[in-house]
Amino acid sequence: NEREIYGARIGSQDMSLVVNETEFPIATLDSAFTKSYSIRKISMASIGGKSLAAWEVPRIEENGADEKVVADIYAGLIEAGTGSTTVSTPLLVGTSIEKPNDELNPAVAFDGKNYLVVWNDSRTNEENAYDIYGVRIRASDGEILDSPAIAINTEEGSQIHPAVAYAQGIFLVTWHDNREGLVRAARVNAEEGTVLDTPALDLIVNDDRFQRYPVMASNGSNFAVVWQEGGNIHAN
Repeated sequence: NEREIYGARIGSQDMSLVVNETEFPIATLDSAFTKSYSIRKISMASIGGKSLAAWEVPRIEENGADEKVVADIYAGLIEAGTGSTTVSTPLLVGTSIEKPNDELNPAVAFDGKNYLVVWNDSRTNEENAYDIYGVRIRASDGEILDSPAIAINTEEGSQIHPAVAYAQGIFLVTWHDNREGLVRAARVNAEEGTVLDTPALDLIVNDDRFQRYPVMASNGSNFAVVWQEGGNIHAN
């Protein structure tokens, strides 16, 4: 039941989709970690033949006879050449030295120079709670620009399932806030990596329905945020 991550470049030609090459490995068990179950939850952003993929890597923390399965976030640059694709050595971008904790649900956006990888992270002192963290990664060489990771939202309770998009110098990060079941957001300055909204922004107020699983897009000037609410799909 072990699962790895592979990819293939697909182009368009004469109104048809064309696979440009055979599949290639992005994250394999022997290169990413030594003892695990499955690589999972991939997200990516692309521009001009170069992409950044981010994914979860489960890891077993051993404490005497006890074992706990946690996950870290890894990322790799994918560069497409003529007839071939090169994948960089995976970078460990989401982990914590405070305690054996989970980093889950990565999402990626690109500002033309750097990528922002965000995830929900359980390094909080609250039991079974998650916060939103992120790092910027330079596209030219894959260097991680933020150490420690940017604490995008660390309010009480759990913030999970982040999404991110870029427009006009700003990364907008959204997530599901488990305290009240709402989708909330915060802006991150793309150049400086600073969080501009503390506390977070409410995208919808005075609504009793449960909101979750946000996804995002941008046209370069504005953002579109879509989420599940009750049994329907809503947007802002």
